[in-house]
Amino acid sequence: MLGTWSFFSSEFRELSSQNIVAGKAMDDRTGCFALIKAMQSIEEDDLPVNVVAAFTGSEEVGTRAEG
Repeated sequence: MLGTWSFFSSEFRELSSQNIVAGKAMDDRTGCFALIKAMQSIEEDDLPVNVVAAFTGSEEVGTRAEG
């Protein structure tokens, strides 16, 4: 039916023995993890610039139904 929403099961689960997993917001969660690790890796560096990291939400605003 047109306009029917679908979604992933929100429970984390392993899909195979090859370290393949599925879960809610995995792209957001791995992106946050990568950003935290990147910032930690430069924490002690004396850089000639300011480095700012941002976590944002609602990037898929075009997928919401207006009402």
